[in-house]
Amino acid sequence: MNNAIGEDLTWFWKETFMENYKLDQGVVAVNYDSSQAAEIIIENYEKAAMPLIIEITTASNKKTRQTLPVEIWQYDHRYIYKTGITEPLSSDLQAGGALRIT
Repeated sequence: MNNAIGEDLTWFWKETFMENYKLDQGVVAVNYDSSQAAEIIIENYEKAAMPLIIEITTASNKKTRQTLPVEIWQYDHRYIYKTGITEPLSSDLQAGGALRIT
């Protein structure tokens, strides 16, 4: 199967069928760096590691979608995503409305 896709999916087969790991990922915090760009801290609470699709909504209702590969979890259970967005994020971020992980 890996050869047909051209991508190493060992992580998927191991976590899904061999180990039966649980997937639980969430946003820990949103901080702003020295240039006032948003940094989103994401944590992997369980052992399963999956790629992330993040959709961010700003205060002006502009949406940005980014796909992060599974390799972000290779060295740590916490990842800081530097958005490069200097506009304020939507105020309902903590309720999950401005940032969606799918």
